[in-house]
Amino acid sequence: MNGKILPKMLPWTALVLAVLLTGSVTAPQAQDAGPPPTLPPAAIDWKTLSRVYNPGIAAKTRATRSLRARTDQVDATTLPILLPDASTGVSRDSLAFTSLGDVYDINLPQPVKGLSVLLSGTRVFVAASPGMVKGVKFDQVDMGGQQVEVLFSQTEDGWTASFSRFGMAYTIDVICDEEPATGYCQDSSYIRKIAAGMTEVVLGARAEREWIAATGGNTTTPPRPTDTVKVPVNRDVLKQRPVASSNNPVKP
Repeated sequence: MNGKILPKMLPWTALVLAVLLTGSVTAPQAQDAGPPPTLPPAAIDWKTLSRVYNPGIAAKTRATRSLRARTDQVDATTLPILLPDASTGVSRDSLAFTSLGDVYDINLPQPVKGLSVLLSGTRVFVAASPGMVKGVKFDQVDMGGQQVEVLFSQTEDGWTASFSRFGMAYTIDVICDEEPATGYCQDSSYIRKIAAGMTEVVLGARAEREWIAATGGNTTTPPRPTDTVKVPVNRDVLKQRPVASSNNPVKP
């Protein structure tokens, strides 16, 4: 097959995830070209998730005020929702969650003025034409005992981290758009700390039913040191391009 499946998200995220998931980026489409076809939702690697999923922690996280207020959207989300754990110092007091089922966005405004942490995940992909990108450097990040390849990129107003887990595509954005927050974006230290702490996994009702059907609801913890999770988690991701939410509350 000559074409590949690459990320279709916001411009910068699209480039980052294209490189991350396929080693290529999309050539600009002709203005009269129609939209690329959307593929069925990507398969989730439930076996790998079972090594890190803790139903007790997930239940406590779901019970927090912000997620409890959006129970309907959490339950409608079909992929694992990843959140930074307490070791990151990221506040969830003003968490805003929006989901379209196969795509979700989380906005985490922080107490420091001008500092925001934005999270997104998707399992929906569309076809696109490839163009190769060379010399991309990935970093190995220990996420709760599993090694995950993450692409860190500096942006105009902060940093972006992109990675694949469980066959899905995830991004973290740190935005520092006012003076009190600039210290958090001077280098990649802050976003790297967040990436390492993306260990809390929450499943909505639909995702939990799919997980139980695939695994019987069994977890196998802790993960062994040899259980290295590389990007992509499964080879289907090599042929996929994530689709972003059309009503993204995080970015215009």
